[in-house]
Amino acid sequence: MPPLEIIVIFVAGAVGALVNDVVNDNKLELPKNIDGQFCLGFIGGLLIGGIAGLAIDGSISTAFMGGFMGKELVLSFVNKQREIFLKTTQKEKQTAITNQGPTTGTDANEQIV
Repeated sequence: MPPLEIIVIFVAGAVGALVNDVVNDNKLELPKNIDGQFCLGFIGGLLIGGIAGLAIDGSISTAFMGGFMGKELVLSFVNKQREIFLKTTQKEKQTAITNQGPTTGTDANEQIV
């Protein structure tokens, strides 16, 4: 694929992500620094959209649609993984509490939490 075509496809995906941000939020979130962490705002969506556009199949229209949906797919995946991680962590904590028996010097009916 020629370099100019790669750039055009990336831009089409980024424009798709930009349109998605405007349609869903009716605004663009500017990059900002929160507690020492740099949040990309809509620029992160542009990058994801551009990469999604390149990953699809190489036509401008599908790159646009890939960019439009790319951010939503990535956010859905991240939220699902976060949910699985939190459930696993809660189960591990619960198992640790359940398996922890009374220690010496405590009443047999008391559990250390």
